[in-house]
Amino acid sequence: MHEQEQDEQEQIDITLYDLHPVRRIARGLRRRARRIYKRLRKRVRRIFNRLMRPVKKIALLVYRPILRYTKIENDLIVFESFFGRYISDSPLALFENLDHEKYRCFFIVNAPQKFKEYPTLKRRSFKALYYMSKAKIIVGNSRMTLNWEKKEGQVYLQTWHGTPLKRLVYDLTAYDMPIADSFEEYCEIFSQDVVRWDYLFSSCSYASEKFRSAFRFDGEILEIGYPRNHRLYQHTDEGILEIKEKLGIPAEKKVILYAPTYRDNQNDGVGNYYFDDHLDYELLSARLEDTVILVRYHYIIKQKNVLDYENVIDVTNYQSLNDLYLISDMLVTDYSSVFFDYSILKRPFFFFTPDLEEYEEDLRGFYLDMEHDFPTPPARTTEELIKQIERVKDYNFDSFFEKYNPGENKKCLAKTVELISYLCDAEDN
Repeated sequence: MHEQEQDEQEQIDITLYDLHPVRRIARGLRRRARRIYKRLRKRVRRIFNRLMRPVKKIALLVYRPILRYTKIENDLIVFESFFGRYISDSPLALFENLDHEKYRCFFIVNAPQKFKEYPTLKRRSFKALYYMSKAKIIVGNSRMTLNWEKKEGQVYLQTWHGTPLKRLVYDLTAYDMPIADSFEEYCEIFSQDVVRWDYLFSSCSYASEKFRSAFRFDGEILEIGYPRNHRLYQHTDEGILEIKEKLGIPAEKKVILYAPTYRDNQNDGVGNYYFDDHLDYELLSARLEDTVILVRYHYIIKQKNVLDYENVIDVTNYQSLNDLYLISDMLVTDYSSVFFDYSILKRPFFFFTPDLEEYEEDLRGFYLDMEHDFPTPPARTTEELIKQIERVKDYNFDSFFEKYNPGENKKCLAKTVELISYLCDAEDN
């Protein structure tokens, strides 16, 4: 009897063993089927959208004139951040500090399902255009859709997204972007948004001067800083520990934030940007012990590198850049303007620029001299960067902070909330 049970058990084991690869194959087929379904769905959506474009254009020709007659509502404020990709930056800082019992606030976003905790409107939808036509205040930090026709009585606050290092718009020394076929066409597209701006935010006289030149903007510049930086002036040690815990970083670990920008010529021709990352993460991680390296690629980069290294974390999709600033002991960038804001914390920053000459001569060019206008010179290799980090005490960052971040900037958020209140309460609408 015992032998019979043993034989039956062996048969069951053999059967399960035989089924194991079948199950694996079945799981693989299911995954493949899901991938195929997603691809087909994307293709169908693209085809549908292409077919609908002429219909939408015709509908817009009818719809836009109607929106000219909608009544402006003084308690309605519409925000957009980075072309609707995120809810972040200065628009979010203002949203969080307004009285929501007094004002109705909405964010325009590409994917409302990702931001269910916020009141949202789908970008490029007729509903979004309707709300924009009725809003007293429009707040943005980059260009906004040209389908919105600004009316008399509406106020457009352009908070922008940083003090410029690399040249912008009319100041570009070279042009290689998919947004337009030529430099002239690109400037024209930008100008159509600039003429709608009522107020442009700036951090200092240097930024104001460059904005005037780059945007050909002759309206009012509010040289009071950027609302988003309020948290950099007011933070606590307990808050920093909470952010570290959220990201799974031990409290005793040092943190380096690496935040490079994109390259205009690193794209597939339709705005799908990639990034050739030359930083040697393995060497950096090995030489800088007890240090976590956070990598924050530019929001426009879609094809990211897989960062499978010890003590390296990809934080590109982490919503709050200020959180990352606060927990970082130092910053590494290339040509991004992030170091201007980061310097508010009076912490060290470094430049990793393996393609410096190409970027300066063939792509954007700079407003400042990378070799002489900063506390630290640009590092061409990872080894050079490591040596600079190891000698961090040899560099003085205080004078840079004082020049580009005047003390009054800490009041920017409060001043802007006060301005919005004043504009909404004005009776000449």
